[in-house]
Amino acid sequence: MIYRHPHRTRGIEVIGPVKQAGGRPALHTSGYAATDFRIDWPARQVTCPQGRISTRWSDTTIGSHPRIHIDFSGAGCTNCPARDACTTAAYRVLTLLPREEHELLQQRRAEQQTEEWKKQYHTRAGVEGSISQAMRRTGTRRTRYRGLAKTSLAQILTAAALNLYLLDAWWTGTPLGTTRVSHYEQLVLTLAA
Repeated sequence: MIYRHPHRTRGIEVIGPVKQAGGRPALHTSGYAATDFRIDWPARQVTCPQGRISTRWSDTTIGSHPRIHIDFSGAGCTNCPARDACTTAAYRVLTLLPREEHELLQQRRAEQQTEEWKKQYHTRAGVEGSISQAMRRTGTRRTRYRGLAKTSLAQILTAAALNLYLLDAWWTGTPLGTTRVSHYEQLVLTLAA
């Protein structure tokens, strides 16, 4: 059974940042990430940056999501000169997404470094800012009324009120709001100055 994300089955493209590869290299400046390993999908083998080949490839699930669990030989990892950079465990273990999802994730990580993607995401950030403003100003996430007709009318009036608010800000030259800074970040900025 192949797991399908709902947005893919409905033909929707989700634009959003993808976390960079995590693991030990994200915490330290040196080391190997899963992207440093060569994956041979048809042979169901993975080769580490030092040239050692995986000893076990098993399909598993975490929750209801399919994953691929890959083990390397403990004997091969014990004497490896790069062991300290690779893993702190007795041997190296990798957990990957199924091939289709893994390749899509790598593609998305590469795309999000381009200027075209950043420009497209900038539009999304503006839309999310508008939605956030609507929720903070009008509490539009919850309706105050019962029944579809009253709720629909309330949504139309809320949208009109937000448009009037934005027009007023435009006409009076009110500057756009800046990104909010948490109390902790304000404290850190104050102490750093």
